[in-house]
Amino acid sequence: MAALAYPRADLSTLSLAADWTAWFFHFDDYFDEGPLGTAEHRARQTVDFIRDALAGHPRDGAPHGEQSLLRTREAFADLMARTRAIMTDWQSRMFVFHLESYFKALVTEAVNREHDAIPDVRSYCVLRRDTGPARPLLDLVEHTEGIRLPQSFHGSALFGRLMDAAADVAGWINDVFSVSKEQDRGEFHNLVLVLAHAVEIDLVTAVRLAIIKIGEGLRFLDGATPEVDEWCLAAGVSEAERLAIQCWVRGLRDFQNHADWYVDHARYATSQHSHDSPGGSPSPAVQALLSSAPI
Repeated sequence: MAALAYPRADLSTLSLAADWTAWFFHFDDYFDEGPLGTAEHRARQTVDFIRDALAGHPRDGAPHGEQSLLRTREAFADLMARTRAIMTDWQSRMFVFHLESYFKALVTEAVNREHDAIPDVRSYCVLRRDTGPARPLLDLVEHTEGIRLPQSFHGSALFGRLMDAAADVAGWINDVFSVSKEQDRGEFHNLVLVLAHAVEIDLVTAVRLAIIKIGEGLRFLDGATPEVDEWCLAAGVSEAERLAIQCWVRGLRDFQNHADWYVDHARYATSQHSHDSPGGSPSPAVQALLSSAPI
């Protein structure tokens, strides 16, 4: 998956990106597959246990008897050390901010589940940008592309809009591929299911609405060059910096190629759609995505 998402990364940076991807999958499963994500206090204690590693003062004893969280935290601390070694102070602060937002979003999901509160579409989309966890993975694009963005661009509204669009598309693609599995287990944190609930439509129609939103995000990323050039002219950046920003935007777009991994992988297969191929026969939702929205 990481090789699809970061096609121009050198081996060491790709290894870091792959390890982060695997860690996020692993950590998400504590919340998606078990009781830690069904109540606010359990979710908060779990993320706080991992967050201790950011401060360098990890507490003893894993919460809720989940001894495997000790190894999960050790892996997290190792990944943070490797990541900080390649980032500037500014980049590291942004990466940690995105991690903190991810942890906070996991707790928010637990609160919603505890109270059976299905978010509205707008609230869900804002939350989804952090639960992905696309943002910290997108923070790695500068490094996998071998570029350095000007710090002034990091603080710009255009940077935020491009990051939001890339995070949105990544999360929504995942939602389309995972909707059948999540519906089976009673999960409602999924764009397709939120749309179906909000608009009172059937699942396939909701999938097609999600595909429209994915397409809008992709078109924004694909058509960003003129707006980037306009920003660069106004900001007075050098030609090398302008090319670095354009390279970064291409990296955000290419990150979405990780969707190819979903097609033949069993992670989101359900018992109803899991017998005909290594990744399971595609559900109706996935068939709709594959036939209607080439990535």
